[in-house]
Amino acid sequence: MDVRLGLPILLLVVAVALVGSVEESLRPSADQFALWPGGPAGGGFTALAVAARMEASPELEWGAPPPGTVSLALVAVDLDAPGGAEPFWAVWNIPASRRRLDPGLPPVRRLPDGAAQANRQGGAGWSPGPRQDGPLLHRVRFVLFALPGKLSLPEDADAARVAREASLRALAVASWAVGD
Repeated sequence: MDVRLGLPILLLVVAVALVGSVEESLRPSADQFALWPGGPAGGGFTALAVAARMEASPELEWGAPPPGTVSLALVAVDLDAPGGAEPFWAVWNIPASRRRLDPGLPPVRRLPDGAAQANRQGGAGWSPGPRQDGPLLHRVRFVLFALPGKLSLPEDADAARVAREASLRALAVASWAVGD
């Protein structure tokens, strides 16, 4: 191997390792109610995933919710929708004991742990990413609500309804944004 190529490659490997350890050190502690991207070194939403226009639900992690929390609701909001911020996906009645959301949830209304999900049209599963009005990606905010009970919503509830109901009952709120 040419020595001139070896040094830049070595520097790149060291830089990637340092970024990973910095990201890991910036994560909140597990006993703090906060939301962050999941995966290795918090890389659940890398620039590559954002560039792919988020075609699958993300991997997210969070810390312990406050005392009295029975369930959680997670809402994804398109901050740059034409009519203003628009919820486009939600998962609710997540058991309070859970600390993560696996990536690529199946497109079903009811998940095995009893949680439910909806998109902007009231259908089940991840909406195919925020609406795109041009070459730029929209910013997305993920909002996690700690709730004192389960949400009782109709079968055809959409993400906006979940967001409204959760915000009215929230004990605590955590959020994380892509593109801010």
